[in-house]
Amino acid sequence: MRTLRMIVALMLVMGWSRPALAQEKVGLTMGYPTAVGLLWQVSDRVAVRPEFSWAQDSFESDSTFSQASSDSTGVSFAISALVSLRQWGAVRSYVAPRFETARTTTETTLETPPFGVFGEVGLMYARGKVEGTESLLERSSSTSRGRTVGIRSAIGVILFF
Repeated sequence: MRTLRMIVALMLVMGWSRPALAQEKVGLTMGYPTAVGLLWQVSDRVAVRPEFSWAQDSFESDSTFSQASSDSTGVSFAISALVSLRQWGAVRSYVAPRFETARTTTETTLETPPFGVFGEVGLMYARGKVEGTESLLERSSSTSRGRTVGIRSAIGVILFF
């Protein structure tokens, strides 16, 4: 804040020595990066250019596993003192000390459906029996039996709807 006061005071002092009130000019400025402002020609050599910029952004995403939204607002104010160095006809070279302050606020929300995780470990026992059938060419049958004993584990995710 102190720097801003110093710049404003400097611009006022530089502009105070203007030769005549009739030479003051005021105009609307539009520039890139996007900003709107005024140009106040205080004297032949000094001009003041306050500028304002504003932007708002909104984003939404919806997928099977999550929903997201984001809102962002940005505002900036700037002031420049344009001091002419030299002039060649309608073209001037100048320096422009500048002070700018900006503020951006963003709010993001991410929602995922309720979900859980699981992990298991334990003993496993399985018993099976496979019986063969007769074929057209050969009259035979077979039977197989088996048992399995061991440790079983699993891990996974549960999505609730």
